[in-house]
Formats: sequence, C-alpha cells, structure tokens
Amino acid sequence: MKTQTIFFLVCLLFTVSCKETITGPSSGTNLLTNSTFEWNGIPSLHGWIVLDTAGVQFSTDVPSGGSGRSIIVHPSWLPTWPIGIVYQTIPAFVGTHRYLISVFGKKNGVSGGVRVGLSQPQGIQWKGGIGVPDTAWTFYSSVDTITAGSGDSIIVAISTGACEICLGTTYLNTCKLEKLD
Repeated sequence: MKTQTIFFLVCLLFTVSCKETITGPSSGTNLLTNSTFEWNGIPSLHGWIVLDTAGVQFSTDVPSGGSGRSIIVHPSWLPTWPIGIVYQTIPAFVGTHRYLISVFGKKNGVSGGVRVGLSQPQGIQWKGGIGVPDTAWTFYSSVDTITAGSGDSIIVAISTGACEICLGTTYLNTCKLEKLD
C-alpha cells in the first residue's frame, strides 16, 4: 500500500511539473457544476458525487480571489482508488481538445489534490492532475490534452492522501474545468 501511494504521488508530481500552467483564474466557461462548493448561499456538494461524507467538511476559510466555500478533505487510511473521495463527470467533447483544470488549495500535513481523467467503457485513463504541496492558499492549474470518442466522459476527482497514520487536511476552493479550444 505504501508503494502504491508513493508511486501515485511521484506520477502526480511528474505530470504536474511537465504541464503548461496558468497563473490566475481564467474567465472561460466552467464545465463543472458547483465549483464553489456553495449552492444558494449554503455549503453544498451539489453536482458532486461523494463516496465518503465522513472525509469532507466545509469551511469559510477561502483564498483572496476565491469564492463560495472551501471543502476540507481528510486523508484516509486506505486510498480512495480508483476515483477519489469526491468526483464529478461531464460528457467529453469528441475529438482532441485542451482542458484547463484549476483550483485554489492549501494543505496541513498529508495532502490531496485534484485529478482529471477520461472515463471510457473499458475504464478510466488518468490524464493529469494537481497536487497541493503548499501550506498557504495557492492557485494551481494544469493544461491537459484529451482525445475522446462518442459516449466518453471527463472525470474530475478530488482525492485525498493515504497513509497508515493519517494526519492532515487539504482545503480546496473554486475548482474549475475549462475547454480551451
């Protein structure tokens, strides 16, 4: 299990370090529902599928430039494979397109992040993601190229860290997925 976790973190860091990055929130159209974790002024995971509600809390601690509420995700003893603790799927645009995933995040202890994948009938192909290594609110972004066929979906998963002694939290705010072309 430790090997699996370390392998995932190394892959995630390598993926993030080799991607084009954007330095501030985009003004494009967000494809995700409820990116601010607030619905009608109330903390909410509306639009998100939650596998373990015990691992998620809401917070009014939001970054400058952020919005709504933040969610706090706690690491788990067992990895939340293959998807994550909270996720959302959207129909993919057919063909090859570039997508921007962005989020404000900060962590305390073991950290989580956001992953992007292509969901097809044969399974999920993880395309990229964002790990949250900083302890102060930071804007993170990554651009991924995804080639999708008819009936495919894009999945955005908020994942937690996993360890035997799980101490820590990850705060996330204003999670967006935007098609760039």
